[in-house]
Amino acid sequence: MEKLKCRVLFMALVLALMAGCATSGKTNQLQLGMSKAQVLEVMGEPSCTSAMGEVVLLKYRLFDYGLLPENYFIKIIDGSVEAYGCAADFDLGY
Repeated sequence: MEKLKCRVLFMALVLALMAGCATSGKTNQLQLGMSKAQVLEVMGEPSCTSAMGEVVLLKYRLFDYGLLPENYFIKIIDGSVEAYGCAADFDLGY
């Protein structure tokens, strides 16, 4: 019974790591200048959207090589991607 628990735990860990790798593939497809529609096609719907004037921030909670999600942002100005990356890349204070 103990071996079965260890195997199940090991498989869950492997699947979690594989899911993280899948999200990396999505972010690697992003490019500066993409439209919001192109971003949504690659990344899917964001967990949150914020806007101020002509600036739109799309927030994604991605699992990348770990068990805890990381905040990932895409900054769109005047309809095209101007920047993207983790929260630390944007110095957002959270």
